[in-house]
Amino acid sequence: HPAHELKFGLELDFNTLKEDRLHWHNEDSTQAFTRNYKVNPIEVGVYVQDKIEFQGMIANIGVRFDYFDVNGERPDIHQALTYATDRELHEAYTDGTYPNTRPNAKTYVSPRIGISHPLSDKSKIYFNYGHFVQTPASEGLYHTLVDGARPRITFMGNPDINYPSTIAYELGFDMSINDFFQLHVGGFYKDYFDYESGMVYAPSDQSLVMEWYDQNNYIETRGIEIE
Repeated sequence: HPAHELKFGLELDFNTLKEDRLHWHNEDSTQAFTRNYKVNPIEVGVYVQDKIEFQGMIANIGVRFDYFDVNGERPDIHQALTYATDRELHEAYTDGTYPNTRPNAKTYVSPRIGISHPLSDKSKIYFNYGHFVQTPASEGLYHTLVDGARPRITFMGNPDINYPSTIAYELGFDMSINDFFQLHVGGFYKDYFDYESGMVYAPSDQSLVMEWYDQNNYIETRGIEIE
């Protein structure tokens, strides 16, 4: 179309992730330190975008849909503190009686807008806005460390982790000076939220101590660029 260019994209990822590690403390098989899991997560990404050109204005307007599914049962991190001691938790995990959970699939809809509009034949203003997500790190989702020497569960994955996300805004001005210099002035704001950070489960008597990942990290950045 003279004023529109439509784009559509689809991405499907079917993965198999497997970790199988074993270390014996002091070469003693009763003091095994293990890291073991096998998962088959599914990821889907779909986007549609329209590039609109009209009397010098250019606008890119689109939306992206993301889907992520752990696709199976994993140990339920939220049941860890139902055990009184490290030994009880270790025994439940190693003998297969520790409860599992099947996490719900995660979805996110990301709108994105970019508009550039001329002010004259030598200058323009622009505005960008968008949501951006990324798949959580596999270590935080699945990784489990079993220390048979103490015995204890050192770290347990949290399959309920959602997408770490970013919302970004940008407003700017560009101008050509005597066809020799280019002036750029722009302001931006980015909000990063739901990023992973380490957490520790531990009662006051330290009878059970275990690390896991939750989403407590956030960052805000803002500034002005002059070039």
